[in-house]
Amino acid sequence: MPQNSNDTDQKSNESYALTELDISSNALNSVIAACKVTTNSFWMQKIWDWADSFDINDDAISRDKEALLALKSIVLEAQIFTELPESIGQLKNLDRLVLNYNSLRELPESLGKLLNLIQLDLNGNNLKELPESIGQLSHLTQLGLTGNNLKELPESIGQLSHLAQLTLGSNTLNELPESIGQLHNLTYLSLFDNNLSSLPTSIGQLNNLIYLFLANNHLSALPKSICQLSNLVTLTLSGNKISVLPESFGELNNLTQLTLSHNNLNELPTNIGQLDRLEILNLDNNNLSELPESIGQLGNLTKLVLSDNKLSELPTSIEQLKHLEILDLSNNSFTELPESIGHICHLKTLYIEGNNIQKLPESIKHNSKLHIYDDNDLLGKAHY
Repeated sequence: MPQNSNDTDQKSNESYALTELDISSNALNSVIAACKVTTNSFWMQKIWDWADSFDINDDAISRDKEALLALKSIVLEAQIFTELPESIGQLKNLDRLVLNYNSLRELPESLGKLLNLIQLDLNGNNLKELPESIGQLSHLTQLGLTGNNLKELPESIGQLSHLAQLTLGSNTLNELPESIGQLHNLTYLSLFDNNLSSLPTSIGQLNNLIYLFLANNHLSALPKSICQLSNLVTLTLSGNKISVLPESFGELNNLTQLTLSHNNLNELPTNIGQLDRLEILNLDNNNLSELPESIGQLGNLTKLVLSDNKLSELPTSIEQLKHLEILDLSNNSFTELPESIGHICHLKTLYIEGNNIQKLPESIKHNSKLHIYDDNDLLGKAHY
């Protein structure tokens, strides 16, 4: 049967329409591709202009489009640049950004778009605040902010759920947000040389914390919750105004190093003897006039620093410190030393300058392995 002319015309029209549609689709794809190239070129040019303005070489910031898109690491230290381009957030593959010792005054909000970032080091800059978007860096494990001018931290910092190391020393922080307790993977927290007068209760939730540095702040007391940090190995609290320790302080029984020098301590809690893994205890420059007998329970102690206090006697339990090698009693109020001090079998160094001791106990006079540092050459006199 002959084909109907209307059918032929219809098929021709459909074929033409599909051809037109195909041409339109190709044209549209070309336009989209062109827009992407234009957009990429725009933000890339912003990065290149920034790099040029600070004489950053091609090795650090590639001027090749494909290489820039694939960039995984930027290390620019001591370049003295003052800002970052907003378009830095387009570097989606970046996992390491190290910008220590520059002159950065602020960070762009786009920083939060760097979702693959694992390491961000901004030590030694002039940052006064952090963008709220920093909490979006969900894969970040290391954040270095030592030596800036930070007065506060955004609440969003608690969203950094993978963060293991956070350094915030030498800033001007007055307080920490409660959200810091959400950093459950944190093992290292440095907050020395700030203006902290208190710690949030939530700090006790950092149950994986191993190292905590709080030296040279304005702390007069510690929250009871700090005693929940059962994995803490090193705790540094020197240069504060702490007058008393929480009664539950002995629960920090994984501590091996405790530094409480230059505080206002009048006494130690009795349960300090529970810190039986402690190896170094530094208590110099406090107001201690006596020590609890429980100090003899610190069986792993190798160094005990008690200089510049108000001590006039030692507990008899001191002789139980069988692993003690260094004992510093200088600048106290001792007029004599107990015989028990000679029973500390591994004692190698004894500091007693700045006291009013006139003679040594018989138990240490003939210990040739013991080095005694005093004002009056008492060991020399003992041989005459």
